[in-house]
Amino acid sequence: MTNNASPISLILTRPLARSQAFWDDLPAHLRSSFRLVLAPLIAIEPCEADFNLPKDAIVIFSSINGVRFAPPGEGRTAFCVGPATTKAAVANNWQAKTMGSTADKLVATLSDMTLPTGPLVHLSGRHTRGNIAQRLTANGTLAKHIVIYEQRAQHLSDDAKSTITGKDPVFIPLFSPRTARQLAKEINTAPSATLIALSRNVAAEVTDLGVAVQIVADEPNAAAMVTAIESALKSARLG
Repeated sequence: MTNNASPISLILTRPLARSQAFWDDLPAHLRSSFRLVLAPLIAIEPCEADFNLPKDAIVIFSSINGVRFAPPGEGRTAFCVGPATTKAAVANNWQAKTMGSTADKLVATLSDMTLPTGPLVHLSGRHTRGNIAQRLTANGTLAKHIVIYEQRAQHLSDDAKSTITGKDPVFIPLFSPRTARQLAKEINTAPSATLIALSRNVAAEVTDLGVAVQIVADEPNAAAMVTAIESALKSARLG
């Protein structure tokens, strides 16, 4: 799981299961280049949500965790943010379609569509980006938001904190504004860190940390994050 021979640490701050999945999906040559430090800043926990989805309900998923804690699809329609969420929804027996790579793109796409007559329901965590249901309703497409899981902030481990604030190089991919904000609460500076943000909104949350390098992925998806990590690693080695 770790490569202690490498001086470069890779700090993964996503919820534990997603961090481990991201690491496992990295190409072997990247995994061998880093010492892995799993330091989830958000814990995902189900919450009680007393609801029944009608057979004609159309569900919106903006994350894999939404799919994870939702009931089985039973062939119902789901509109998703991003291909990874869509893939997870298909695996859970939803007739799933990608409607954009971001919440903004999904809202724009659905607002311009003639939708089936069933109720439109966004199943997500308590903290969600894009105010999807609210914005769709404001655009004339009635939608409801139901919280089905919690995202609880967590502290950095002692190992992660000392690694991030130390002198040795460290890479920190950041996938959400909330995770980035939590990181900024946990540390005051990261002088040897390379922060790799999923989007400019994520990057904006860590502008005051005094990091060595800050990179924004070309697209808001895992594949672009992997490309950005690889590019940053090449630059670090050349430097």
